[in-house]
Amino acid sequence: MFDVTVTFDNGPEPSVTPQVLDVLARRGVRTTADPVRDHGVFARIAQTSGRRITIRLTGTDRRFKYVGYFAQRTPERLVLDLFKARPPSDAAEITRGRGGCLRLTAHTVTRDRVTAAGRERNLFEHSLVVRLRRTNGRIHRQEPETAFMRTWSTDFTYSPTRRQTGTLEAVALSAKDGTLDCLVQVRVRMGGG
Repeated sequence: MFDVTVTFDNGPEPSVTPQVLDVLARRGVRTTADPVRDHGVFARIAQTSGRRITIRLTGTDRRFKYVGYFAQRTPERLVLDLFKARPPSDAAEITRGRGGCLRLTAHTVTRDRVTAAGRERNLFEHSLVVRLRRTNGRIHRQEPETAFMRTWSTDFTYSPTRRQTGTLEAVALSAKDGTLDCLVQVRVRMGGG
């Protein structure tokens, strides 16, 4: 995961419009921030009118798979979390999502089958997607799931592929703007003959 943090010096907490992630609106907002390039991400903040600033993030093609955000009150900041598409390191594995929104309690990946189970809390319509990603971060197979009584499980086969390290993840995206709502992910070995 990689963070982009925008700090506000004065005024009320920033608000993110539901329709467009990259537009912040607040009375009298101004920016003097210079563009920044780091870790394959180019961040630029631009003044678009007397009430808005726009945050534009550009990354290397397919380097990141999800973007999420949250506002902090003290100090006033908007934090944008970018999640790398490639398999997570041990330190980047997540088996319990923020606030317990998703949990991965069991999983098995063989050369052609995935089984996984876990818990869910307060996801929109209890919906999530279980994805198996290749080493390069591309989705190899995915299955939509709906939790029942806060429990979810999946069992599916996937097409043959060479032996490689991949990612098994369960993810829920925001119904209002498509950003990351909740994620659990683990590094797995997949494929082979």
